[in-house]
Amino acid sequence: YGSNNRIVASTSFRASVAMDPSVPTPTSGNIIGGTAPEDRNELRHVWFVHGASGNTVIGNAIRRVQITGDTLFGPCNNNRIGGPTPEERNTLTGNGGSGEEGVPTGIQVEIKHAVGTIIEGNYIGTSSDGMAASAINGVSGVNVGLGAVGTIIRDNLISGIARTGTFHYAGVRFGTGIVVTDGSSNTSIVGNRLGQNADGSGNIINVQGMLVARSTTLAAPVTGVTIGGTAPGEGKTTGSTTVPAH
Repeated sequence: YGSNNRIVASTSFRASVAMDPSVPTPTSGNIIGGTAPEDRNELRHVWFVHGASGNTVIGNAIRRVQITGDTLFGPCNNNRIGGPTPEERNTLTGNGGSGEEGVPTGIQVEIKHAVGTIIEGNYIGTSSDGMAASAINGVSGVNVGLGAVGTIIRDNLISGIARTGTFHYAGVRFGTGIVVTDGSSNTSIVGNRLGQNADGSGNIINVQGMLVARSTTLAAPVTGVTIGGTAPGEGKTTGSTTVPAH
């Protein structure tokens, strides 16, 4: 529940940052990881919840990141995952499982009820060198959902988001690099590489590159999505992926 703390050189199941409900002030200024090799954490799950705001996650290997505020304690604001330099890069991969009747499950980075989240410069779905797919991936690289406002997804490598179902879904392929859905607004997607390896010499396919859609006709609409731009480096690069129109 504290502010201005560091978590470094740890191997753990979960690192959670939350506002103390009994003292409703934002929990901020915490840094998970760092830019030096010895700062690197290896974590299964990083979770920002209950109004945790202004925190940073850099230089780690993580299976799953959730930034999920709520309507009771407020959104999580202005958190950053990764950054513009290679030293700030996180490897976000390995959160995959199987659900009912053999449907693959798992989201690498999930954003809900959060304002101003930045996801930048990470390797999502790949090995730490960005040259191969992770052995286990989920079905979404980045999922921006209900109550997410002003999310920036910038300059990430998102590849290898591809799983094959089992049992009743045997042979069916699942996996989308970036999903923007249900009640999110003003999401910016710029400069990402989808379905490639780190040096651009080959492809590490996703089943789909991007999907912008609400899940049902009853779900809240998606508004204000920007994909790419006119400045150098703001376009997207795709390998063997599809980017469906919705």
